[in-house]
Amino acid sequence: MEIGEIVRDILLRNEAFTRRAARRYRAAAPFVQQPRITVLAPSDSGMQTDVLGMESTGRLYVVRNATGQVEGNLGSLDLGVLVYRTPVALVLGHTNSDALKMAVNRALARQPRRAGKRRSVTRVMPQTLAGGAGEPAPTDPMEQEMAAFFAEIERLLPAADKYDVAAMQIAFLAQSHVDLQVAKLAAHYGDLVSRGKLVVIGAVHDENGAFTDVFGRVIITNINGRTDPPQVRAHAAAIVGKLVVNGGNDPTAARIEALIGQKVRRI
Repeated sequence: MEIGEIVRDILLRNEAFTRRAARRYRAAAPFVQQPRITVLAPSDSGMQTDVLGMESTGRLYVVRNATGQVEGNLGSLDLGVLVYRTPVALVLGHTNSDALKMAVNRALARQPRRAGKRRSVTRVMPQTLAGGAGEPAPTDPMEQEMAAFFAEIERLLPAADKYDVAAMQIAFLAQSHVDLQVAKLAAHYGDLVSRGKLVVIGAVHDENGAFTDVFGRVIITNINGRTDPPQVRAHAAAIVGKLVVNGGNDPTAARIEALIGQKVRRI
């Protein structure tokens, strides 16, 4: 798409949005930010908050960077959790991350003797972003910002060898990255978590159908650092407690209970 077409789209599409949203904005004026969820997510164009299926304006306070990492972003996260006092911090990863592809390619280049053991990974991770032949190398600012992520994925790669299917290996790496970010946030906000004022949730947007046979689901993999699936499911059920326990009082209770079984899981 040419630059002119992009600018044209911005002008025209905002007008269409304005017509839909003008009444809502007038009713809400003056707008006071009261988000309910602080979201930490990667910047990939394929990973947008609409996967949560909710209106983001006024509900989500979103912190994004190339890798969805905590490092370098605690100030922004503090604004959401400590200033806006969102009761939920959601670390959202995904199974089609270009930053993850870059990190894997770099790690394989550094460990050529192990590359053959990961052929299934490399088949779905072409060297389009890793400074391979004919490709531009990452810039110095990218190297500095993503250094911790690159090192993290290199450490995790051996554990991914236990999976034979590429999609499972990628999902495992995405899940593990989310686990590490949840652990950092649960420790940083430990007092709020211990007092029940904050829940830190780790989740993976499953574009590849690695976790279930349904593509596109947001899978909850971790709550407050707990990763044992039965414990995570029990915690999720406790969080929505009255809806599930008092099923007769809410027509969606049975559906929620079923979804906890389907969407609260791990690779």
